[in-house]
Order: sequence, then structure tokens, then C-alpha cells
Amino acid sequence: MYINFWYPVILSEELKDEPVKVRMLGQNFVTFRDSKGAPKTLSDTCIHRGGSLSGGVVRGDCIQCPYHGWRFDGEGECKRIPSLGKDAKIPKRTRIDAYPTEEKYGIVFAFLGDLEKSKRPPIMPIAELDDEEGWRANWLNYEAKINFERSIENGLDAAHNEFVHPTHGHEGEDDDYKVGDLKFVDNMFGPKKWGFGFWHAFKSPGF
Repeated sequence: MYINFWYPVILSEELKDEPVKVRMLGQNFVTFRDSKGAPKTLSDTCIHRGGSLSGGVVRGDCIQCPYHGWRFDGEGECKRIPSLGKDAKIPKRTRIDAYPTEEKYGIVFAFLGDLEKSKRPPIMPIAELDDEEGWRANWLNYEAKINFERSIENGLDAAHNEFVHPTHGHEGEDDDYKVGDLKFVDNMFGPKKWGFGFWHAFKSPGF
């Protein structure tokens, strides 16, 4: 349910010259821009001694660990181990997890999963934001101090509404708030596009 999908990492304007630590799905990641300005996303744990890469610096196309200076490129490959010398052969096992990263609509997205490129769904298309003359994005960020699993579970739970959200204006013995059937839809944004979702019709008695 939570992998093999594109997740927003950070707003484009917030990712500048320094690496940034981001927590997604209970895991720590680091995002940074390489020498060409392309965003990259890696695991935030250096494979050597567990240093937090987000506390390091960007060197060219690599992020440098603040602990021993090991450098990793945007594909997770270790490019330098200073203690071994300049011409040292870098062991292949020194790589760390890297995640496909794309920038669109003013947001940096990372694909958290293991699907090969040809099988990954695209980032959700938003036709209005492709019209750069007629539309512009106004982003709202907010942080909810809850577990991400509980948040998703809550969105699927139609039975809690009348008890948790009193603004609906009804809850009592005579109100009919029976949960109806859920209609699950695959590819809800069109064939071969993206998304699995559901629809639920609420019966809302008059105020």
C-alpha cells in the first residue's frame, strides 16, 4: 500500500545548495542537488559507520558524509573513501539505497519502491499546472503529529465522521449514518495512468 509510488519530498524552492533531511513513511532520507541542479534522494544512513548524510555537504555530484568523508553520488554509488587514498579501488558493496527522483510542479518527488522504470506509474498529472500562463500553484504545507498509517486508515474510515466531525451537524438515535458500499477504482485517472482509490456516498440528513 505504501511503496511503489511517487512521494513529495520537498518543495523545489526549499532545496538549494545544502542537503536536507526528510522523513517519509517512518524512514529517514536525504535529498540534495548535484552540480547540474538535478535533485537526488538517498537513504540518510552512511553504510560505513551510520553517519547521517544530511549533516554533510555536497561536493560536485556527490554528498559527503560528515563522519569520515565518504562520498556517494545520486545513484547511491560510493565514489571516494579518503582513508584509502586518492587512487583506492572502491568496493562495490559500499553503495547505499538511492531512489528515482523527479521535479515537477514545483515539487521534488521520489519513487519509493523497487519497480523498474518502464513499470513505474507517472507522477500524477495536473492539467491546470501544465498551463503555466493560466494557472499557478499555491502550496500549503502542514504537519500532523500522527502516524502515517493511521492517517491513511482514517481516510478510508467512513464510520467515524458523525462522531469526530461535529460540523456535519447530525449525530443521534434518529440519524441514518449507515456506511454504504465502497466503490474501489483502479486507474482512477484514466487507463494506464495512475492511482487506486475509492468512492463513498454519504447520506447527510438535513440540518
